[in-house]
Amino acid sequence: MHKIYLLILTFVLGFTVVNAQPLVRVTGKILGPKADVLQQVTVSVLGQQESTLTDANGDYTIYSKTTSFTLKYNLLGYKPVIIKVNEKAAGRIVRDLILVPNINELEQVTVTNKQNQLSNTSIINIADLQSLPSVSGNFEAILKTLPGVSTNNELSSQYSVRGGNFDENLTYVNDVEISRPILIRNGQQEGLSFINSDLVTRAKFSAGGFEARYGDKLSSVLDVKYDRPDSNQIILTTGFLGTSLTSKYVTEKSFFLAGFRYKNNSSVLNKQDNKGSYSPNFGDAQILYQHNFSDKFSLSALGNLNIGEFKLIPEDRETQFGTVSTQLRLNIAYNGKEIDTYRTAGGAVTATFSPQPN
Repeated sequence: MHKIYLLILTFVLGFTVVNAQPLVRVTGKILGPKADVLQQVTVSVLGQQESTLTDANGDYTIYSKTTSFTLKYNLLGYKPVIIKVNEKAAGRIVRDLILVPNINELEQVTVTNKQNQLSNTSIINIADLQSLPSVSGNFEAILKTLPGVSTNNELSSQYSVRGGNFDENLTYVNDVEISRPILIRNGQQEGLSFINSDLVTRAKFSAGGFEARYGDKLSSVLDVKYDRPDSNQIILTTGFLGTSLTSKYVTEKSFFLAGFRYKNNSSVLNKQDNKGSYSPNFGDAQILYQHNFSDKFSLSALGNLNIGEFKLIPEDRETQFGTVSTQLRLNIAYNGKEIDTYRTAGGAVTATFSPQPN
C-alpha cells in the first residue's frame, strides 16, 4: 500500500516539474535603423514573469512557458514593438528586430523673458518667507539672507546694504514710495514695518544699479506688489508674538485687500539682560482697492494706519565679563520708566494708463 502512494506522489511531482519547464526558447538580435547595436533593450513576455535585457552585442535570450505568447520590445527613445508568436510545438525560434526612433516634433514655441537683463534686480521667493524663522516677524527679514545686506539687531526691520546707512534704502509698494518714520530707537521699541507679508504677491530687490525711476538714494530699492488675488480668501494667523487677519475679495473688474496685524513680543524682551516690566503693543491696518475701468486704465487707493506703544519699567541689569580665571559681574539698578508712542498714517491714489494692455 505504501508503495502505491509513493508511486502516485512521484508521478504528480514529476508532472509538475515537467509542466513548469519552458516550452519555447526565443533568441535574437536588436538593431537600430542604421544597423547599430542597441543595448539595454527590455524584452518581456506579456502575461508571464519573464523579461531580459539585450547585451553589448544586442543579443537576447528569453523563455516562454506556452507555445502562444506575445513579446514586447521597449527602449527609451524608440517606439515599442509587440510581436505575437504562435508555435505548434515546443522548440527554439529566432526573432531579430529593428527598432525605429520615436521622434516627437513640437510645434513652434516662443520663449520670452520679461525681466530686464540690464537691471541688477533679484526676484524674492515669497514662499520662503513662511518658513523663515524671524523674531521681528517683518517682511524685511528675508532681505537679510541676500548678499550685501547686513543688520546689527534681529529685533529691527532696518538693514544696511553694501556698507550704506540704514536710511538709504528705498521701499515701494504698488509703485508708491513709502516714507519710513523717524523713530527714537530701533530694535525693541520698533513695531511693525509697512509691508504686510500676507498681501504680497511678488517682490524684487536691487542692491545697487537700479533704474532711475526709483530715485537717487544710493544703497538699495525694495519693490513690492499687492496684486489681484486668485479667489476670495480670509487668512488668520496667530502665534506667541502676534496675530494677523487678512481678507481678500475679488470681482470681475476690481479687488479689495485688507490686512490687520497685532504684535506683542514681550516674551522675547523678557529674556534680555535688562530685567523689568515690558509692555510692547503694536498694530496696523492696511487696505488696497483697485478698479479696472478697461484693459488700459485702472484706479487704485492704498491706505495704512500704524500704531505702536512701548512701555518699559526697568529694574536691574546684570553683565558678566572678565577672563576664565578672573570673572567679574556688574549689577546696575534703574529708576524711572520709558514710554514711546508712534502713530503713522498714510494714503495714496494711483491711476495707471497702459497704451497696450498687459
